[in-house]
Parts: sequence; C-alpha cells; structure tokens
Amino acid sequence: MKIGNIIELEIVDFSHDGQGVGKSDSLAVFVEGALIGDVIKAEVTQLKKNFAVGKLVEIVKPSENRVEDYEAFAEYGGYSLVNYAYDAQLAYKTELIGKNLQRFAGVEVDVKPIVGMEDFKNYRNNIQLSVDGKTIGYKKKGTNEVVELEGILIEPVDTLNIINVLKKSKALKRIVTIGLRTNHAGENMLILVTKKSDKLDLSDVIEELSEYVSVIYQNVNANPRFHYGKEYIKIYGEDFYEELNGRKFLLSPTSFFQVNREQTEKIYDQVMSALDLKDTDNVLDLYCGVGTMSIIASEEANRVLGVEISKGAIEDAKSNAAINFVENARFKSGDAGIVMEKLPPRVKYNKVIMDPPRSGVDTRVIEALLELKPEKIAYVSCNPTTLARDIKLLLGEYKIESVQPYDMFPHTSHVEALTLLVRR
Repeated sequence: MKIGNIIELEIVDFSHDGQGVGKSDSLAVFVEGALIGDVIKAEVTQLKKNFAVGKLVEIVKPSENRVEDYEAFAEYGGYSLVNYAYDAQLAYKTELIGKNLQRFAGVEVDVKPIVGMEDFKNYRNNIQLSVDGKTIGYKKKGTNEVVELEGILIEPVDTLNIINVLKKSKALKRIVTIGLRTNHAGENMLILVTKKSDKLDLSDVIEELSEYVSVIYQNVNANPRFHYGKEYIKIYGEDFYEELNGRKFLLSPTSFFQVNREQTEKIYDQVMSALDLKDTDNVLDLYCGVGTMSIIASEEANRVLGVEISKGAIEDAKSNAAINFVENARFKSGDAGIVMEKLPPRVKYNKVIMDPPRSGVDTRVIEALLELKPEKIAYVSCNPTTLARDIKLLLGEYKIESVQPYDMFPHTSHVEALTLLVRR
C-alpha cells in the first residue's frame, strides 16, 4: 500500500470519533464519511506503521443503514453519524459498551438496551460555532474550513436568529468563536470569544439580540487549542438558571453541565434508584461539577460530599446548595484521589457516585475506592474504553450489577453509560 493508491474497503466499524474503519492487508484504514456496511473506494492519504487514513472517493455499495434524511448536515464536524439510521446508531452504541467491557475488562455483561430519544431535535443545550469573516458555523470534518450553518437539527431553537443578528454587528470582525447555552425555559446565554480583552461594543445590535438572549459574556482566548480562555466579561443580562429533576441550578459561563437535558434527567433518576439511598447513607460524589447529583442525592441521604477539581465549579455547587435549601451537602475543591486519602475516618461513605471526564478515573481514585470499600458505586461514563479500563481494576472487590447505556449524543459516535457496581 502506498500514499495515493485507490483501495476498495468494506467498512466494519467506527472509530471513537465516527470515522468508518475497514481493513486492507490486515491494516486498519480510517475513512471520514464511510459507514458500517458500506463498500467503498478510498484514496490513501496517510500511511502509518499500524494504520492508514483514506479519503472517500466512491461508495461502491451503500450500507443498508445509510440514509439521506439529514444529508445537509453531513459535512459538519458535530454530526459524524447523521447519515446512519437512528435505530442502527442505537444498536451500535449498545454493542460498543459490551465489546469494550469484554475486550478491556475481560467480562461478559448483559448490557441493557440503550435508552434512545423519540425526538432528538434541538437536544443540545450547549454549542460552539466558529467565525470566519461573515461565515458562522461548524468546521468541516477534518479541516479548519468554517462551513456556514444554514439550518438546525440538534442546536438550540434560536441559533439561526442569533447568528443573523450578530452578522449585522460591526463587532463580528473581532469574534472568533460563539458559544450558546439554552435552559429549560428557552432562555439563552451567549458567549462571544475574542483574542483581546478590549470590551466588545454590541450597541448596534443589543436591542435586537435581547429578544433572544438573556445574558451575554465576552470571553478572552488567544489560544485556538481551547474553546474558551479564563477571562470573562459580562456585557449584558443577569444570572442564568437551569432546572433539572425539579431542582434549580445557577449556571455561569464556566459551569460544566450535560448537553442533553432530557437524557440527563433520566440518568440522574436511575443513579438515585440504583443506589437505593436511605437516610442513613453517606454519599461521596466524585467529579461533582456544579453539584447537580449531590443536591439530588441529599434529599434521601444522611449527608453528601461533592468533590471537584475546579474551584469555580465548587463555588457554583455551594451556591446551588443554598438555592435549593440543602444543608446536608458539602463541597470540596481538589484532586479526587488526594481528597479521598484525607477523608476523616469518623464518616463512613458507603455509597459513591462518579461522573468523570472522558479520560476516566485516576488510578489514585481507584486505590482510594478499594481502601474505602463503599457498598455501591454508580459510575456514569461517556467513554466505553476508559469505563472498561477502570472497572477491570475494581472487579476483585466489586461485581457489575447492571450496565445501562443512554444515547446522550444522537448522530455522533459517543455514548453515555451508567454502570452499577456492588461490593462482593
């Protein structure tokens, strides 16, 4: 195989970011836009020791699950599986969880059928759009080219209205990224990213923007590797709130919050049900973010301790506890493993919630869990590979009671899963 060769492939899998994967001479070949079941021709563009990358040239035989319902969105970076039938997406994600547990944890698990969405339109409550001159949209898959967003599917309802107003402003030439968050009431938070800290002048459009936006922040970020920098300037509006599982939460522009409210509520309900909380239970909520699950758990538990490395998130969590009149939840900022090592022995935390980032749980946390020996662990994961890796380290002391996947990210290759671990 050489760069420039045209090869024929049958696509048998997806990569973690939704590229089609086929094999040629036992070498894995990754092809953007190819779907499981496709037979394609691809031009080899990169050749490495263990894999190759190809560019889709021709679909010789389309997959039986290839659809064109949302073809207009296929070139956007956030829509990796939009041409793959939704039922097939769900089946693939359910199977992916089981395959990873078998491959990386060495266990056969009867994974429950995934909880999908009946209506996935406008499910995202948080998006980032790139700006290039007057063009506002997503970057084209695998490139830095910004493609105009001309319609919406999973984005917030007011996305196009806000874009059209911003295009009228002289300030647009300074904006490099647009962040948009929406809440349960359909109110919007707008985050406008600039490279320099001179305050944006939106006076030419602020009246029109206020029809769609409740609060506006300017973010200063000169590093294109990140969506946002550390400096925020409030330009317009008041505090911004979200509601989840009947509780109210203050959202700052830095707050981490799950992007799919409907599915998040289902997961949080199931976490509480799986833990079967009693008023004698002490709950440790690791990677607690702004305290959402800590506050929900506090209604049934004796006490809750939420741990999060972000100091800003912990301040938000404390505010959220006060807003919801919660007195039996405390929050501590710090590395989860270090905090666990310093837990006072007088309090026995017998139930644990974990909702880590895609990188999974640090080995220091695993070691502390094995020392703590809680009765139950509810592990919410957005990465099947790190989920399996972490569970393998716990299997000596714990057994897998259940694994329930959720389609938190329709039309992408990503999947969320709630795994309940019970001490042997």
